[in-house]
Amino acid sequence: EILQNLSLDKPSFDYARLSRSLGISGIQVLEASRLKQGIKEGLETVTREQQAFVLDVVMSTSLKNWDESWYVR
Repeated sequence: EILQNLSLDKPSFDYARLSRSLGISGIQVLEASRLKQGIKEGLETVTREQQAFVLDVVMSTSLKNWDESWYVR
């Protein structure tokens, strides 16, 4: 029963901010429309600086407003 309440989204956690506090580049993406730019920024950082990059993608746990239009096949 304890494991049923174990979750990484309660309370919400900003992994990108944590990474920056440790000297590692990172950003948090809150909207699907910013995901492509976030991936691009991460790849450029990894390639240019030869260091890790944290891309913290915050996703909804609800399917109420599901929209597949951002998904590229």
